[in-house]
Amino acid sequence: MNEFSSSQIFRFFVAFSPMAKLIFLPALLAENVKNDLWISLSLCFLLDGILLLFVLVLARRGADISTLLLGAFGRVGSKILCALYALFFFVKSFLFFGEEGRFVTVELYETVPLFIFLLPLFFVGFYLSQKRARTLGRLADIFFFICLFSFGALLLFALPSANFKALLPVAFRNGTAIFGGAFTSLLYFGDPLFLFFLLGKFHPKGQENTKIFGGFLLSATLTVGFCMLFYSVFTVLARFETASYYNLGKYGAFSTSSGRIDLVITYLLRSVTAVAISLPGFFAVRNLRAICWEKSAWIWGLTFFGALAICLFFGYPYLAAFSEVLRRYGGYAAILFQYLIPLFACAVFLIKTHEKHPEKRGEKQVLGV
Repeated sequence: MNEFSSSQIFRFFVAFSPMAKLIFLPALLAENVKNDLWISLSLCFLLDGILLLFVLVLARRGADISTLLLGAFGRVGSKILCALYALFFFVKSFLFFGEEGRFVTVELYETVPLFIFLLPLFFVGFYLSQKRARTLGRLADIFFFICLFSFGALLLFALPSANFKALLPVAFRNGTAIFGGAFTSLLYFGDPLFLFFLLGKFHPKGQENTKIFGGFLLSATLTVGFCMLFYSVFTVLARFETASYYNLGKYGAFSTSSGRIDLVITYLLRSVTAVAISLPGFFAVRNLRAICWEKSAWIWGLTFFGALAICLFFGYPYLAAFSEVLRRYGGYAAILFQYLIPLFACAVFLIKTHEKHPEKRGEKQVLGV
């Protein structure tokens, strides 16, 4: 069943892929790699692009996530892998929701308790986890235009203040710093992994793979271009501007005595971000349902977001330290779960297909509900 059209996947990448990356990551990269932050980002997108190409090849050949994992890891191994992926998505959710909470309490509503703000986000995440893949497509249709409008407006706001000479010289930092910046950023990437777990839910035909990859390239261009603009505006102060697009609009020429109209853009992007940071939870619940209790999505949704809420509320005083540890060491988990395991499963499927031993289509699906 085709629950996700190629046009919706195109919009999905453009709308949601940049948002989780643009909360704290630009400032962190500006601190570590200075004006070469765009090179580190490009390296991460290169890894994502390689994975996406493999996923699209498999989608074109009619692969689905159930037979793919069963063929590569077996029934027991697949269920263990689903549990590990649920844990991995929990770590990503902790990082994203934690940064969202820090952004709001530090930049917007300093006196509002964290619980009051994060509770609606947990509701959004739980609601989304109960839906099918087609819901992501419908949300992408809506937020795609909001995202394009908001990025275009931010460009108009900030461009007069930009000094692109600050990006020179290229590769000013050594290779160790640039690759290190890419490594610490990997947890924010891996968006093609979502499509990997949706194999069997979309079936590209003709030139539709080109359209999908074009959406990925456009999202990468928006993200890298935004970070280049961000550094061009703030230069050496960029590492202190943790709320990137909020502060980018603040210093624009349109912030006049009539008020900060750039806040309209900020709140529009916040609505897109609410969905973007909920995506790991959506796929975590799908993996948990693949282990057992397939029809009880609400149980797994409550378990996942309840555990996430407890960890965030009790760990909030140490959130900055936790986030630093995740960024420093989470790259190892990201390489394993976002790239090595999916690429291995893709390779096994392609080898078996080449040997003319396809998986039986009549086998009952136990994964990728």
